[in-house]
Amino acid sequence: MNSKKSYLAIFGIILAVGLMASAFILGSQFKNLRQTGSISVKGLSESHYTSTQGTWVIRVTGWGATYNDAMAANQKNLNEAVRFLKAQGFTDENRKSPN
Repeated sequence: MNSKKSYLAIFGIILAVGLMASAFILGSQFKNLRQTGSISVKGLSESHYTSTQGTWVIRVTGWGATYNDAMAANQKNLNEAVRFLKAQGFTDENRKSPN
C-alpha cells in the first residue's frame, strides 16, 4: 500500500511541475500578443521608435487548362492585386517586382 501512495505522490509532483511550466509558457506568450509592431531600443537612455516602413511579399497565382490560359489568369489576378493596393494608397513607386 505504501508503494502505491509513493507512486501517487510522484505523479502529483510531476503534474504540479507540468502545470506550473505550462502556466509560465502561456503567460509569456500572452504577454507577447500585445506587441504593437514597434521596436524599443535600449542603451544608456531609452527611446521608443515606431516603424514607418515595412516589406510585404505578395504572391499571385493563376490556373488554366493551357499555359496561355494560366498566364492570362495570372495577369488578371496581378492586375486585381495592384488595383486593390492602389485603392489603399500605395503607388507604383512603393511596388517592386522580383524580376
